[in-house]
Amino acid sequence: MRSKNLRQGQTWSVDVLLGSAIFILALIIFFYAMSSFAERRTIKTLETEGKIISMRISSVNINDTANPLVFVVGEKVDNELLKKVANTTYKDLRNRLGVKYDFCIFFKDENGHLINLSEVTGKPGIGIGSPNFTVSGHPCGSP
Repeated sequence: MRSKNLRQGQTWSVDVLLGSAIFILALIIFFYAMSSFAERRTIKTLETEGKIISMRISSVNINDTANPLVFVVGEKVDNELLKKVANTTYKDLRNRLGVKYDFCIFFKDENGHLINLSEVTGKPGIGIGSPNFTVSGHPCGSP
């Protein structure tokens, strides 16, 4: 009788260990899947915000006065409109653009070289946007 009780105790502990291992494995798989899903969602959100910014800073018509953030007209940058947008604080610009995440607006020439917008805007930084970003080692914008 005593031998039977010992076997049941040993069997029960192996069952508990096996069940715990399966539970922990399920948790690991769950958290991995959720983090992977969150990363895909964040990338999609960033792509969407990039499109929003692009739409809000550009227009095909120079007379588009409905949007004060426009400085790309057709395929050209209007320097005076660019200066107006650049003189907006980063926090205000982000709110007016309606985006949640930090951003940096910068331009490259046809050879892929960065165009230094500070020469046009008179503000520090290679572009317009978050002072926390760097583009090719250059700070993006100013606060």
